[in-house]
Amino acid sequence: MKTFFATSKGKIITLAVIFFIASLSTAYSWFLFVPIVTHYGRMFATYFPTFFTFGVPLFSFYMLWMFWHTHNIANQRKILKIYSITLIVLMSLCIPFHILSIGVSFGWAGIYGVLTPLFPYDQLALMVLYLILGISIFVYVLKHKDYALVPVTVVNPQRKRAFVAMAFASSFTCYFFGLFFEVFFIMDYLDPNWYGMIPAILFNLLPLLALVLFVIYQHQTADEKKRKLFFSGLTSLALVSLTLLLWVSIAVLINPYLFAQSLSNFYMLGYAAKMPIGFFIIIILLFVECLIGFLRYRKRYLMTKHER
Repeated sequence: MKTFFATSKGKIITLAVIFFIASLSTAYSWFLFVPIVTHYGRMFATYFPTFFTFGVPLFSFYMLWMFWHTHNIANQRKILKIYSITLIVLMSLCIPFHILSIGVSFGWAGIYGVLTPLFPYDQLALMVLYLILGISIFVYVLKHKDYALVPVTVVNPQRKRAFVAMAFASSFTCYFFGLFFEVFFIMDYLDPNWYGMIPAILFNLLPLLALVLFVIYQHQTADEKKRKLFFSGLTSLALVSLTLLLWVSIAVLINPYLFAQSLSNFYMLGYAAKMPIGFFIIIILLFVECLIGFLRYRKRYLMTKHER
């Protein structure tokens, strides 16, 4: 009988939960990082162990996704070894530095609460847990030395490109998806510019839509289903993007100061630079994704019979 984590449903649920946690963690770390950048790196030495701690869920999501999409035992062992060693090295550096920061920056003043209600000791507890997790996985790898006798399969270029694409796509998607949830805690629900805030907020869900379509496409085996999914997914993404962009454009025409008045906390780095950088990044990414998708669709599915 298969365990829950060995079934397809269990894998999907596990990855979805970790992705959600990684999204909140990534977006929250960005809200911490931007004030440090705008204050010329002030307090960076104090908080840099926290940045690594916030990055562990995203790193865990990607490594677990790669582990479950690798069927060779030797390759799986290699992934576990890289993951465990990375956790051990990072947390071994972060824990003593974080303890030193507690003493130097906060004077052992108990719970400071600058980031979370239990900061900085909640981050210290997470670092210890991650260190224990890394050690446990590393011990598991060492106990199963017989897996090392299995030959490593030759790297598939297609699979390698899919792993690289997933790494970039999941990183950007995590941030924007987490930002979508963060906005509900920082927005003013009585803001008169609500009509323009709605499409700007919904834009953060489009990278997730693109990622879901990418994952579903990668798991299709029939070429005809891939072709239909590619076309329908690309068309849907382009239409939704254009609709939201038109909505935002109309809102900006009504109030040219929409972003400065109502979305400055939402796009923090953009507020510091006097322009909505985060919003432009989403549009550029979606435009690039649609353009690449169209070129790939044209090359792969619209070739003539002679070219095939």
